Amino acid sequence: MQSLKRKLWAGKVSIFAFDLFLVLLSFIGAFLIRRAITSIFSLRPLYITDVGDFLLKNWWLISIYILVFLFDGAYLKNRTFWEDTRSLIVSTGLATTINFAIVAIAKLSPYISRFILVFQPILFLGLAPLFRYFYRKLLYALELWKTPLLELRINTDKSLVEPFSVNQYLGYQVAESIRVDIKSSKDVNRIFSKIKHILKKEQYPGVVFSVKYLGDKNVSLLIEKTFFIVSKILVVPDFIGFDILSAHITHLMYENLFVFDTNKGLNKPINRVIKRIIDILAAIAMLVFLGPLLLLAMLITFLGDGFPLLYPHKRFGKNGRIFKFLKVRSMVKDNDKILEDFLAKNPKYKKIWDKYQKIPEEVDPRLIRGGWFIRKTHIDELAQVINLLKGDMSLVGPRPYMPRERKLMGEYFERVTSVKPGITGLWQVSGGNERTFKERLQIDVWYIQNWSLWLDFVIILKTILLFLKHGKGDKKAFK
Repeated sequence: MQSLKRKLWAGKVSIFAFDLFLVLLSFIGAFLIRRAITSIFSLRPLYITDVGDFLLKNWWLISIYILVFLFDGAYLKNRTFWEDTRSLIVSTGLATTINFAIVAIAKLSPYISRFILVFQPILFLGLAPLFRYFYRKLLYALELWKTPLLELRINTDKSLVEPFSVNQYLGYQVAESIRVDIKSSKDVNRIFSKIKHILKKEQYPGVVFSVKYLGDKNVSLLIEKTFFIVSKILVVPDFIGFDILSAHITHLMYENLFVFDTNKGLNKPINRVIKRIIDILAAIAMLVFLGPLLLLAMLITFLGDGFPLLYPHKRFGKNGRIFKFLKVRSMVKDNDKILEDFLAKNPKYKKIWDKYQKIPEEVDPRLIRGGWFIRKTHIDELAQVINLLKGDMSLVGPRPYMPRERKLMGEYFERVTSVKPGITGLWQVSGGNERTFKERLQIDVWYIQNWSLWLDFVIILKTILLFLKHGKGDKKAFK
């Protein structure tokens, strides 16, 4: 146990040292760039021209970063990559603001260039997230960032073995998993004795409870008893019937009650206004930077099957309104009839279609010459920038479902169509076509309920990563 604790603490210390190195590197980079452009842009010469002297005399700039990171608990909390990145952005912004304030109040601007104060956090945020990601993956492989846990699955078969193994950045590993059933208070003492025996034998530093009914007083008693014999306890409940990702939690101390003030997500008017403004700005940027790719897709369509270049497909929009969903055409004309004939002759693919509403592109008879490239790279979807400008769609949102899928959507229809569909979405970057139709609907509802600007930002970044890889949605991408 002591050996394991020393290894885990060594991992945390090395993460601290690595962050210190990245902060130093970003200040050095900003300083050298400022010095290099002094003569080019006729800027005021630096008061200190040696980078070593600059760091020694202004050591407090770096100290502010470290103090903010420590205050945030960066080296004591286990977070996912995206949670950690969001915290890093906030902490960096705070540290930069404090540094600017000190320079202004102390009138240090003649000695410390504002260019360095502005450019340094840009460099740091450009380096830190990706470097942190790979560094923690390395520490996980070296078992310096891997806390082995005993998993107790109480009245459930749901396990955390795979989620923890995928989310290595989080730093947990289910070393042993057992299922236990609690039906009465007698079971609590029996299971607690079993937990103590395993912990004594295997020296696990913590326990994770995967719980179906957290409200059961016997389950609460078992967790309470275990609290006093391990250094770490995780509780993963499966009892919540609604989503609370963005909820504000208030604790009523005297009554010992928790109040969840749930975020209304995209059903909140102000959030829809913010999202529309971002959509308009994104559409303009897409036309400027991705316009050539859209023209390339149209050229492939023209050479492969002539006109028309765009394919208007009927889809459900907000509140169930039908709109024309635009794509660069990658399929032959009259493709619905071709698909119907193909599925009638191929029962194997009929089953796949019924489950996923998709068939593999390599056997899809509807694709034109060069259509596979358009579909594989997803450049056919760039035409949806027109839908984005018109307000039919949003940059990020639920999948735009087809009228023939109305029956399959069932009770999810009203919830999914309560907002505008998106060009990209959570399900596309969470497994994509590997997800069943029902799973896509569930993911879309989850997104609507838990919407935030940060969630959209993460989805857009994951979409770009997948686009560059020319692959399908990968549920393991930067988890």
